[in-house]
Amino acid sequence: MSELALDSKNELENLDRQTAECMSPEEIDRLTSLIYLDDPGSILRFGDSAAKGAAETADSALSASRLSASRGAKRLMEQMGEVMGRFDMNELTRPARSLFRNQDRMIDKLCDKYAALEAELDRVFAELATVEEELNDSNRLLEELYAQALERYGELVRYIVAGEAAEKEIEGYISQFEEKLKATGDRTLEFEIISLKQALDSLKRRVFDLKTAKTVAMQSIPMLKLMQRNNMALQGKLNSAFTLTLPVFKQALAETIVLKRQRAEAQALAALDKRAAEMLRSNAPGLSLAGVRSDGGGELARLYGDITRSIRETREMNADNTVQLDMAREDLARIKREFEDSKR
Repeated sequence: MSELALDSKNELENLDRQTAECMSPEEIDRLTSLIYLDDPGSILRFGDSAAKGAAETADSALSASRLSASRGAKRLMEQMGEVMGRFDMNELTRPARSLFRNQDRMIDKLCDKYAALEAELDRVFAELATVEEELNDSNRLLEELYAQALERYGELVRYIVAGEAAEKEIEGYISQFEEKLKATGDRTLEFEIISLKQALDSLKRRVFDLKTAKTVAMQSIPMLKLMQRNNMALQGKLNSAFTLTLPVFKQALAETIVLKRQRAEAQALAALDKRAAEMLRSNAPGLSLAGVRSDGGGELARLYGDITRSIRETREMNADNTVQLDMAREDLARIKREFEDSKR
């Protein structure tokens, strides 16, 4: 059992205990008064709304898992991986060795190529904002479903407690009639005893059904928590690895190309004016853009490595989350099928 499932199990066991302890005799009487011993249908309907609520919660959890917002993150990583795969760090960071005229044309092509890639990064960055908003919306929905699931779970527990109290009450009636039969020998009491035992059997089956419905709810609740946790982990990863890093990477890219052009010009002019070339080199650090310090492409390469590593880690995280979610979904679907089959 996973740590999350274990925590949820402990939380629900505490809720069971607290709900049972907090139920007043008046509330138990109110619920048991819904049972009429001369109306078998009242036993079959006992706790029906709570059982249906548990099934609806399971359906909502399964639907939410199939529409998981993490799919957006998977799509984004595919797009980002494709764009980053078109960057050539060697091309950006290696020193130019051709003649000045060729260098100029080469750098112009470089500028055109990476201006197009920068536009692609802008598109991916806009997609990132959309995915983060999808994760936010998903978590708000999951929080609502979680609160609803806990409420329905508590309702089931109350009906189970009341049903078990009604079982004891009927058992008490049976004991009274059996003692009266022994004392009086009145054979007509046997019919009452048989009727009470039939009602008791029906009620026990109904309480068992409610406990099965509670099992469905117990599986739904940690699944909702799992989806919330996965979404939050993805949000944190997207924010730290991409929302903050991509703008800095774009900044370093622009600076690297500027410095590459400056160095090419400096090399060509060195033969004519060594002093001028020295001044250009000494001024290059001053051209660094807002908070980004260039070291001739080293910073760009580091950021590129950070982003590509984060893409890989996010993909792995998403794949692991998908495996966990698939397992939880299969378990919940199986338990729900068993619950539905038990009612036939």
